[in-house]
Amino acid sequence: MQDEQAARREMQVSDGDMSFISSDDSDFDWIEKFVKGDIPKGLTTGLPELDLYFVFKKEFTIINGHSNVGKTTMALFLMATSAVLHGWRWIIYSSENRPASIKMRLMEFLVDIPVSQMHYEERTAAYKWVNKHFTIINNTELYSYSDLLIFAEKLLRQEHYDGFLIDPYNSLKITMSKGKELSTHEYHYEAASEMLTFSMTKNIAVWVNAHAITEAVRRKGPDGLPVAPFAEDTEGGGKFVNRSDIFLTFHRKVQSPDRDIRARMEIHVRKMRNQETGGTNSPFDEPVLLEMNDTRTGFVTVLHRRKSFKPMYLNSGIIDVH
Repeated sequence: MQDEQAARREMQVSDGDMSFISSDDSDFDWIEKFVKGDIPKGLTTGLPELDLYFVFKKEFTIINGHSNVGKTTMALFLMATSAVLHGWRWIIYSSENRPASIKMRLMEFLVDIPVSQMHYEERTAAYKWVNKHFTIINNTELYSYSDLLIFAEKLLRQEHYDGFLIDPYNSLKITMSKGKELSTHEYHYEAASEMLTFSMTKNIAVWVNAHAITEAVRRKGPDGLPVAPFAEDTEGGGKFVNRSDIFLTFHRKVQSPDRDIRARMEIHVRKMRNQETGGTNSPFDEPVLLEMNDTRTGFVTVLHRRKSFKPMYLNSGIIDVH
């Protein structure tokens, strides 16, 4: 067996195929395009303070945070913003949220009032807009990451999509291929690698929500409240940090007695691999602060919370909703 493997390896080494070497011509062409400003930059979030560190890119993004701090809500708000500002279309798999509740949340972010306060024309117009920009995978069954990538590829062969949210990774079914002996660590590393490859080859943003380990909750700040988890506190370890293009931490002090503090979301940009196209790591102790508005139908940066903001639909192409 060893002799056979050695002979096969020797044949591969000697076959003369050198296609694995990076192309000098294409590499220099990319550098020239960068110098001329022809490499697409990341797209604005509509929030200048956040744009300093994070912009929309079609890259593999991990979001971590403690349980119940609003990671999904924050992600949906940013996704709705990308759809309004840039026409992005998303695939969503959320195992912990009813599809109807996700659509309702997106409707509220669009119109900036609770769905219960919208009149019928607003609800129908907003619902139509959500269905145009978001396709939701049902959560009546438990799926693996490979199932979800197959579903996404099926959808991409039918229509154009710009992003894919998997929420949360920790809830996915683990399926080991027959005859393929992998440890759990190797399995999750392979999953992260395949999602990175999918993002690159399909030119689609892949966002993955992941819970932080429970031990991280015990880490307290001067106020006695849990602090934001680090990237390495993600369940499954550093493999997600290593493979991701972008790593974000969402954190909210949900146990604070101060209502204003409880409504404030910290966004920590822990990693920005491709900084030449926009974005960078946020200062360690200075996250971007967003605050949910009084109706709980949108976020503004804390620096601008006293300014009035127009509902998203005014720029979304929805007409005659009043």
